[in-house]
Amino acid sequence: MILISHRGNVDGITQDRENTLSYIEEAIQLGYDVEIDLRVKDGKTFLGHDTPDHPVSLEWLEERKHKLWIHTKDVQALVFCKENNLKYFFHEKEEQTLISNGLIWTHDLDNVTRYSVIPLISDKLNLKDFSKFKNCYAICSDFVKHYENIL
Repeated sequence: MILISHRGNVDGITQDRENTLSYIEEAIQLGYDVEIDLRVKDGKTFLGHDTPDHPVSLEWLEERKHKLWIHTKDVQALVFCKENNLKYFFHEKEEQTLISNGLIWTHDLDNVTRYSVIPLISDKLNLKDFSKFKNCYAICSDFVKHYENIL
């Protein structure tokens, strides 16, 4: 199972560092993949959940593309990722969303498959709860460090 850091968080939410290049790099150096939020504004790419906060270059994204799961936040970011062969997805409130690599971003925890990437975003699960997800493809969380210890 792949453990995906949510916006760079590995052991709880550090909101002021989320989606920053240095924070993402720290999570990658610890061995995790990272889910990031990408926006395009005026032809330029930015990281940021609600707003385009941190400029990011195509080169930076390409160098790390095997470790990044890009949540595109607007249609321009969706097109940018498709044109540059990056791993990406887009969703708003859907229970299941297809990721560009063929896996499924799965919010519906009653329908988890071996192709599911589960966003357990902001909470720790106890060992009993976690065990029902052991056969999914990946988990994305602010607490990936916690899950590493119980795999």
